Amino acid sequence: MISDHDVRSLSEDLKVNKVLTSLSVGRTNIGDGGSARLSEALKLNNTLTSLVLWENNIGDGGAAHLSEALKLNSTLTSLDVSRNNIGDDGAANLSEALKVNNTLTSLVLWENNIDDSGVAHLSEALKLNRTLTSLQVSWNNIDCSGAVYLSEALKVNRTLAILDVSINNISDGGAAHLSEALKVKGKLTSLNKSKDNIGDSGVCDLIGLDSQRHIRHFSRRVFPRSEER
Repeated sequence: MISDHDVRSLSEDLKVNKVLTSLSVGRTNIGDGGSARLSEALKLNNTLTSLVLWENNIGDGGAAHLSEALKLNSTLTSLDVSRNNIGDDGAANLSEALKVNNTLTSLVLWENNIDDSGVAHLSEALKLNRTLTSLQVSWNNIDCSGAVYLSEALKVNRTLAILDVSINNISDGGAAHLSEALKVKGKLTSLNKSKDNIGDSGVCDLIGLDSQRHIRHFSRRVFPRSEER
């Protein structure tokens, strides 16, 4: 855990730093306030390429600040905000940034509070974004409706290579939609849908993905429906 004073000092340093390319301040409980300060620095910094902010009690407010920074920043390629408290509003704000940002290639959002509504916004952004290659939204609250939104995005997106939707509530219906989407040739080469609520029907649909030559890595580990997440 670092103090507010430390975050302020770090942010001021980032505004003028010309050397640092990677920064990890995970598990420091900076919250939305710290996220706001770092976001202001990102608007000016032109060397940082990787920022890790996992488990920092960042909510929708903090995500909104980061989103505004992403609209202006032209060097950051990887952002990890996993294990925070970002919900649908935060996902919506990040989605707006993805529509205009042309440098970010990896966005990690696993273990937040994103539902189907948030995934709908992310999916709309994927239809327009041309640089993101990896999206991780595992361990959220995504069900079949969310899978449908993502499937529609995958049909038109030509850059996403890695999609992790594991440990959600996507069942047979969602698996069928993802399977259909991946029949449309794109850039996706890795799909992780392990530990979701898929049954025999969903497994059959996803097994069909093995015939898609562009899918090089596919995790379809099946867990009993009764097993707790």
